[in-house]
Amino acid sequence: GSRIRYGPHILTGPVYINGAEPGDTLEVQILDIDLRVPYGVNNTSPMGGVLSTAYPGFRPGDPGLPTIPPSGTIPGVRQHLYRVAKVRGRDVFPVSDTIHVPSAPFMGTIGVAPATGVLVDSFPTDPNVFGVQSSWPPGPFGGNFDLKDMTAGTTLFLPVFQSGAQFFTGDCHSAQGDGEVSGTAIEHSLSGVFRFIVHKGQTLDFPRVETKTDYIIMATDTDLNRAMRKATLAVVKFLVTEKGLTEARAFSLASIAVDFHAAEVVDY
Repeated sequence: GSRIRYGPHILTGPVYINGAEPGDTLEVQILDIDLRVPYGVNNTSPMGGVLSTAYPGFRPGDPGLPTIPPSGTIPGVRQHLYRVAKVRGRDVFPVSDTIHVPSAPFMGTIGVAPATGVLVDSFPTDPNVFGVQSSWPPGPFGGNFDLKDMTAGTTLFLPVFQSGAQFFTGDCHSAQGDGEVSGTAIEHSLSGVFRFIVHKGQTLDFPRVETKTDYIIMATDTDLNRAMRKATLAVVKFLVTEKGLTEARAFSLASIAVDFHAAEVVDY
C-alpha cells in the first residue's frame, strides 16, 4: 500500500493571534534566533537529497555505510556532527582545517494553519487523512520553506486562512546552502523571538519575505520548471501592484535585476 508521511519535523504551535481572521495578512517579525546547544547534525543518505542512486555507498562496489538505527529502517545514513567554534569573534562550523561555515540560524519551517479541506501532501497517491497536514511540502500557508534568508532581522508576511492564524515554527537550522541538496541542513536546537502584526483585510497569494536589503517573492511546485515560472509571474505581479510598473517593464526588470534561487529541492 501507499505510505502516509506526515513529516518528521519538531514544531512549536499553534500560537493563536488575536484578531487574525481569514483574508488578513499576518506580519511575522523575526526579532532574534539563538543557538540552544553548541552543535548540530547534518544527515546524508541515498534516501534523502538529490543524488539518489549516485550517492556514495549506494552503487555496487562502493564501501558500505552504517545503518541508523541498527534495525535497518533507515539504511545508508551518515550523520555529520558539527560543533560551533569561535573564530575572530564569529560563530562558525569547522568542516576542515581550512573550511569554516558561518553560523546563520533560521527556522526551516514557519507558517500558519492551511485552508480547510486543502491537503498539501508529499505524495499524490497517499490517502488524504482529514485534518492531518504533512510537514514536508510548503504551500500558500508557509511551512517547510527552508529559506536560509529568514534570519533574525527579517520579516515574513503570511496569508491567513483560519481564525487566529494558528502560527507554528520549527525545523531549526544553523547553516544551509541554497538547495539543501542532501535533504538536511545543519539541524540545530534553536530558540526564537517573534513579533506579530495583523493587517486586516489585506491578503496575499503566497508568503513574502522582506530583509533589510531585499524583497523575497516565493513560489513552490513539484516541478522546478513550473516553480520558476510561478516565481517569475509572482515577481511581475509584485512589481506591478507594489511599484507601479507595467507588466512589460516588470518582466524586463525581473530579468536584469532579480536573482532567482532554489531555496531547497528536496520536499516533494
